[in-house]
Amino acid sequence: MKKILVLVDATETAEKAVGQAIALAKRTQASISLCYVARHDSEDETEALKAYVAEFPPALVARNQLENAVAEFSTFETARVRDGLNSAIQSALTGAKEPAEALAEAQAAAVRLLSDYQ
Repeated sequence: MKKILVLVDATETAEKAVGQAIALAKRTQASISLCYVARHDSEDETEALKAYVAEFPPALVARNQLENAVAEFSTFETARVRDGLNSAIQSALTGAKEPAEALAEAQAAAVRLLSDYQ
């Protein structure tokens, strides 16, 4: 680990600066240990992380994809919740149920399915 020289007047400011440097070093080491580079600009500038990604470029894949990432519908019971939603949409499209009624039933079913995880 690289030594960090901190020159400050007040003890409180010094403690804060050292704490931030230690936190940065810990985050950087965690990224390296987990083979995953989380998005944090200050980590990008550490020599340890620069050396790590030079040796193992795949560690940057997830981080580099963040700019293209979009929200995803994902739950523990994804398949069952999606089935309910698809059935509701189909019921509304075919006229078997009013859209509001079909979606309310799908929402109630999803809440029931996921109640253990709330």
